[in-house]
Amino acid sequence: MNRRKAAKKLWVVISDVGSKCIALVAIHVNKQI
Repeated sequence: MNRRKAAKKLWVVISDVGSKCIALVAIHVNKQI
């Protein structure tokens, strides 16, 4: 497996999970206010 491709795939997964986490935190904060 090409290392550059693997890194790119990993980055896509991390950014996807990160955006979901940010969305969940934003919803949680909005409910508390």
